[in-house]
Amino acid sequence: MILCDSVCVPVSLCRDVFSVTLPQSVEAVNRLCVLINCSFTIYNQYDEDLQNNPKGIWRKDGTEEDKTVFDSTTPESNKIKGRITGDLRMKDCTTIFNRTNNDHNRTYYFRIEAGPELKYTFATPSVSITVKDSPPKPTLSLFRDQTEVEDRRVLEGSSVSLLCSALSLCPTQPPTLIWSPLPTNINQQQIQSTSFISSRLHHGLRFYCTATYQLEDKDPKTAQSSLVLRVLYPPKNTSVSVSPSGPVVLGSSVSLNCSSDGNPAVNYTCSSEGVIQCVCEVHGNSVYKLEWHLSGQPVPPSVNPSTREESVGSIGLRSVLSMHYSLTDMHSLQCVSTNELGSTTKLIYSVATGHSSECKPTIVPDVILAVLLLLCAVIIGFLLYKLRQLSTKTKALKVEGDTYTSLQLSAQSSDYETLQPNRVSMCRDVFSVTLPQSVEAVNGLCVLINCSFTIENQFDEDLQVNPKAIWRKDGIEEDKTVFDSKTPESNKIKGRITGDLRMKDCTTIFNNVNKNDTGTYYFKIVAGIVQDLKYVYATASVSLHVRDPPKNTAVSVSPSGPVMLGSSVTLSCSSDGNPAVNYTWYRQNGEQIGTGASLTIKLDYTHSGLYCRAQNQHGAQNSSVKLDIQYQNRTGETPSLQDRERNINMQKVSMCRDVFSVTLPQSVEAVNGLCVLINCSFTIEDKFDEDLQVNPKAIWRKDGIEEDKTVFDSKTPESNKIKGRITGDLQKKDCTTIFNNVNKNDTGTYYFRIVAGIVQDLKYVYTTASVSLHVRDSPPKPTLSLNRDQTEVEDRKVLEGSSVSLLCSALSPCPTQPPTLTWSPLPTNINQQQIQSTSFISSQLNFIATRLHHGLRFNCTATYQLENKVAKTAQRSLILRVLYPPKNTSVSVSPSGPVMLGNSVTLSCSSEGNPAVNYTWYRQNGEQIGTGPSLTIKTDDTHSGLYCRAQNQHGAQTSVKLDIQ
Repeated sequence: MILCDSVCVPVSLCRDVFSVTLPQSVEAVNRLCVLINCSFTIYNQYDEDLQNNPKGIWRKDGTEEDKTVFDSTTPESNKIKGRITGDLRMKDCTTIFNRTNNDHNRTYYFRIEAGPELKYTFATPSVSITVKDSPPKPTLSLFRDQTEVEDRRVLEGSSVSLLCSALSLCPTQPPTLIWSPLPTNINQQQIQSTSFISSRLHHGLRFYCTATYQLEDKDPKTAQSSLVLRVLYPPKNTSVSVSPSGPVVLGSSVSLNCSSDGNPAVNYTCSSEGVIQCVCEVHGNSVYKLEWHLSGQPVPPSVNPSTREESVGSIGLRSVLSMHYSLTDMHSLQCVSTNELGSTTKLIYSVATGHSSECKPTIVPDVILAVLLLLCAVIIGFLLYKLRQLSTKTKALKVEGDTYTSLQLSAQSSDYETLQPNRVSMCRDVFSVTLPQSVEAVNGLCVLINCSFTIENQFDEDLQVNPKAIWRKDGIEEDKTVFDSKTPESNKIKGRITGDLRMKDCTTIFNNVNKNDTGTYYFKIVAGIVQDLKYVYATASVSLHVRDPPKNTAVSVSPSGPVMLGSSVTLSCSSDGNPAVNYTWYRQNGEQIGTGASLTIKLDYTHSGLYCRAQNQHGAQNSSVKLDIQYQNRTGETPSLQDRERNINMQKVSMCRDVFSVTLPQSVEAVNGLCVLINCSFTIEDKFDEDLQVNPKAIWRKDGIEEDKTVFDSKTPESNKIKGRITGDLQKKDCTTIFNNVNKNDTGTYYFRIVAGIVQDLKYVYTTASVSLHVRDSPPKPTLSLNRDQTEVEDRKVLEGSSVSLLCSALSPCPTQPPTLTWSPLPTNINQQQIQSTSFISSQLNFIATRLHHGLRFNCTATYQLENKVAKTAQRSLILRVLYPPKNTSVSVSPSGPVMLGNSVTLSCSSEGNPAVNYTWYRQNGEQIGTGPSLTIKTDDTHSGLYCRAQNQHGAQTSVKLDIQ
């Protein structure tokens, strides 16, 4: 392949890849649909194929074909029902699986197929689906001022929001969310957020959010979460009652009762009968403390007065003050209750009034005052910091200006910035460059480096005069220069600047990169009449990594040499590439049959032409192998079906030139007296595209490329040695051909030639690829296999009740006369399917295995109708082995009839089962007394109620109990 040097393309064309984007795991609810977000990329060479009837395939627990559970083009036969909701033509493979269940708990891989060429399974990454019986509980959060409140405590009067979120697994059946209780004066939004003003009425209230999922069988499932709200509020409605009411005589007794509604709340009682005793209570859900103040001073713990505290319920605290004082000895008596929201003071007695005054609690704004003082301190500190910072910057700027002046006067012009003293200003822009951190390239291709830069404004005029870009590798020194836009002929790395340097766009393309170009690159800009602008951007660089696509891909076969039809072979694929390559195996028709570096198969006629595809993100390469498959004919001879060849075809995107190439199968089998189809497509150089539209004709030459080897010309059908027709459209480069009524003399190697144009300017024989045609007298026997759960059962043994498939495949060389497949015998309650491709036809019987099928021989007959109206047949048979537990277990007694106590009897047990059953004899109490199909005993009292147990590895059955008299 010749690569371009002077012309390149954007990075998306230089380095396209196969990749898929999937979530690592997805959760689903039993009997509900699930959404899998999915997108993919492909090589650009397949973009046109993607527009041609694309289909999405999902495979479960593996990438092999028999792991397919979903095909977007065959919804009725899918094991998992669903649909592609994305647009595959836009590379959107988003999928919905309907009605998930526990069997869907697996790993899934995506595959795309479109057009004649695009077939790719994305082996990494995959998505794991976890199906749960119950939906997850919704999450419930409390917010105040858009900040989550984790301890669930809010101040009365706050605007709060309760947010309920539930997982919506199925987009077509989202859950519904319901609140209970629903507070008054709320604002409820569609995103299920409930907003309201908290009040003391909400304290201790439990809010519930219920998510209801409507399943596909109309049976809903619910999940619920709850939250208890804690509302903090200061004392309210505080009042004092005096008993007796009215004026009080000095020395008499009174009772003072104080009540308050708050969090905390305070209650008071005071009496004086020689000993003054006062009680102060507080209730609330916040941390609090109680203090007594006597004549304005806190009362310390002492004998007179004395204090004690005790709990009241779960949220109350009581303090009792006892003292031997007369009220006339006190100036005042107060009880002070404090929590983090403030404090409440209750004046119990004041000398100014001679009795307790009306309680007037006040909230001391200590918290507010502290916040204001802290805020003032922060503001003053911030202003001092900014003032100090401004002073530092001013000093640094003076030093910086002096430094530049000194540099300008004493230093020579260098690769770094050259600045004029009179251009220094306090407000200036900076030198910076924007580059990707790293770029990957493919060995032998071009690479695009996106690049933009800024400069100081003082150099804007210089940038408009003769700018040039320089790239340096693995360092910023001058001797590290590998690219100069002004000297392209001497550059170590060829390429060009695609951006406009005057617009500060330094985007660059490097051509034909190789492994030696891997490294770190730095950008330099030079401009101006006397090159006043010279700057190397040393603080940012781009790392270039050059990778290799797969090379030297080859396939080996073990055992080597000819192999018999039906035997097993191991194919091994090897390739060189960086990073490591992945291997995929295909039939000749493009059907994927396996992954991994090795593949072991049991040979049938579909395996005559196989190939391995080695691929990494930088390219792919195929290696084909033709197996020398031997079969035994009616005379006992073993002729060859194919000659073994290898054909290495490098597949790589080339934007530089077109080529002449043809795509052909390496070999084709035909039956004497039938037609045969040869798939064929070709490419030509672009300059001949117009010629191809004028009177094109196809020519086939046998066993050589010389003109006298011509056996078929599409323009002279009557004189052709081999009759047939072109079924493809030559103007669309499709040269697919059918040869009619072939015979043994037509066996040989065929080469294709295209001729077109007004004066036949286009004339080309494709000598590098040919197709080998093998004509055989008798059609080959079809292949017959037994499958259970899409896995072949080689020993032909299945368990009764299993869902099994018999698959019969026959070679179909002639598409207009495919063979017919017939089964004998044909089981009842079966599902029969016909599968046809361009090279073979298959018939599949699906049924439930029963013991009636055990030992049954199934025959599949392929009937070929030849062009002379004579039919030829080929047949293959298979014997099914059905395993089942014991059935119809019974016991016979000899002599028959009632048995007298003390007499001898022989008991015989029989049962149906596969494999053969074992027999065990028991008394009625479960005691074992013998084994084997027969048992002879002398009856006694312990033998009444004997029974036989028949058992194999698949189950057991017990006979009825015997009545021995």
